[in-house]
Amino acid sequence: MAGGKLLRGSWPELGHLAAPVRRRVFIEEQGIPVELEWDALDAASRHLVIMTACDDPVGTVRLTPNAYIG
Repeated sequence: MAGGKLLRGSWPELGHLAAPVRRRVFIEEQGIPVELEWDALDAASRHLVIMTACDDPVGTVRLTPNAYIG
């Protein structure tokens, strides 16, 4: 990843970075209802956030306890 970085952690650690990306992509761009985007799996999942060289979050994924990638 040229100049960027990949962060790994829990929702309490990375939620402030992942939430704006998810809001933009899923709620604003794809029209997912807000009440469906945030769920209990966030607290139980491992999260990854892709950061640019300028430390802007540009991508995110969560790995749920049952190995589902979302």
